[in-house]
Amino acid sequence: MLDDVTREYFEIYLGGSLSGMASGELRVYQTKRRSTNEEGWGYTVAVWVFLLGDHRAISVRPDLKDRIDEAVISLDNPKAFFDESVQQQIQSICGEDFATVAIDILSCRPNEVRLHSCAGSRRMTEGDVDEYLTFKRTMWPNSDLDPECYKTDILRNIRDGIAYAVFQDGKMVSNASAPHIAHMQEVVEEPGVETLLEYRKQGCGKAVLSHCTKAILDLGRVPIYRLSKSNIASLRTAKSVGYRRIAESVLFRRR
Repeated sequence: MLDDVTREYFEIYLGGSLSGMASGELRVYQTKRRSTNEEGWGYTVAVWVFLLGDHRAISVRPDLKDRIDEAVISLDNPKAFFDESVQQQIQSICGEDFATVAIDILSCRPNEVRLHSCAGSRRMTEGDVDEYLTFKRTMWPNSDLDPECYKTDILRNIRDGIAYAVFQDGKMVSNASAPHIAHMQEVVEEPGVETLLEYRKQGCGKAVLSHCTKAILDLGRVPIYRLSKSNIASLRTAKSVGYRRIAESVLFRRR
């Protein structure tokens, strides 16, 4: 089950309680939050399925609740939400402009984090900000990046000591940091790791994520690592650092 901080964090997103759930229980909540863009994400999630073992909590847009209730009431197996036919049914209720994303949610405890190292890995300083922005542009050449937003995020990380990068061949090739989140920023961080394609499978991601995670834990904050279930490489990296799955989600998000 989730610790108190993590449970509260996701309860705010879901708009309903995760406490005291009985084995096999299904809870469906309606919240106006499902009608608005999530802060920092840039898209809305009309239906959010949150799975804790055999416990299920579903957060839905108010106007969809009755139809979602009817669609899910007979689903005895939580894993049914990963079936393509079930996902297509829920997606059709949300509308054609919504896509399905299956997600693993992981966390790491202080006594479970495993540190890795690689050449050129170190904690970032304010002098690295311009190189970081260059790195982001290289990672996402076709995206309309907001440099001021990224600069604000990374400076907060640098001040808190939780931003790490690998520098090789005169440039930043890998980075782990934790972007701004919508709530509980003082006690929760959602670290992410990115590595240039030609530098992958060399231990760079493990090194920076492990030290970023250790720094988050040293601050007394909870690291939460979310990734698409199709991203097997990212899952391996997270597990090598000491992350373990604490929950699963299926999001029906606007494209």
